[in-house]
Amino acid sequence: MISKPKKQHYVQRAYLDQWSDSSGNIFICDLNNGNIHSGPAKSAAWQKYYYNLKDPKHPELEFEIEEFLGRDIEGPAKALFEKLSSEDVFTTEEKNKLAWYIAFQKVRVPFFEKSSNKLAEKLDKENLLKILEDKSNYDKFLIKNQDKYKLLGNVPTRENLINTIKENRVRHFRSRS
Repeated sequence: MISKPKKQHYVQRAYLDQWSDSSGNIFICDLNNGNIHSGPAKSAAWQKYYYNLKDPKHPELEFEIEEFLGRDIEGPAKALFEKLSSEDVFTTEEKNKLAWYIAFQKVRVPFFEKSSNKLAEKLDKENLLKILEDKSNYDKFLIKNQDKYKLLGNVPTRENLINTIKENRVRHFRSRS
């Protein structure tokens, strides 16, 4: 079990350290405003509890993603960074570890999360419209879930739901702040 860090880097610190100068600083670009400044690698590319899982039924899994990254992705890659600097030849196994590391860099950043959420929202809306526009599918859905709707009270009409989706008045809720 690793420590339970609050600051979780979506670009590994060991990787960022490879770009640091003799004082331990790297150039950091703020993607929100385009400003570039110099600072320590530990202050770049992180968010508080970025990888934490929040499941009250399984609190033991809270740091599972951070542990997986350290153990299976970042850990094996760390030694390879040093080897890159020395220009030694990589074995096939080392190339494989580095390839896994590089592949994970694309999917572990907030930009990928945001674009994935946008795509998921778009696909959800398209699927909902397909269900709602076919009255027989909608009726089957209502019958299958009628017990759930008793708890909700009144269910909007099919037409009202279609208009709500087409007018883009449906939003996904995110658990991250």
